[in-house]
Amino acid sequence: MDEDKETKATTATKKKTRKPKTKKVTDPNKPKRPPSAYLLWTKENRDRIKEENPGITFLELSKKAGEMWKAIEDKSKWLNKAKELRSEYFDKKKLYEGGDGDASGNKA
Repeated sequence: MDEDKETKATTATKKKTRKPKTKKVTDPNKPKRPPSAYLLWTKENRDRIKEENPGITFLELSKKAGEMWKAIEDKSKWLNKAKELRSEYFDKKKLYEGGDGDASGNKA
């Protein structure tokens, strides 16, 4: 009976060895995904938020930016710009994939 406990204990403590992850090789010519409306707005307003809140940490800045973004009533400027960039991205992606990829980005 003591032997059963010992074997259970040793099997439970054995660690599985993992294979090291290999990095995916990315094509430098592949088009980059476009930023969202929020990211476009944040990029333009980050410096202003820093000036208004000196000594703010990155985490606090991100939270403040999120609160400010949610409070914006008219986001159409940013949404339209993001939509335009997204359209350009899909055009570039289609050319990159040889013109046979569909607009949704799904591969068959």
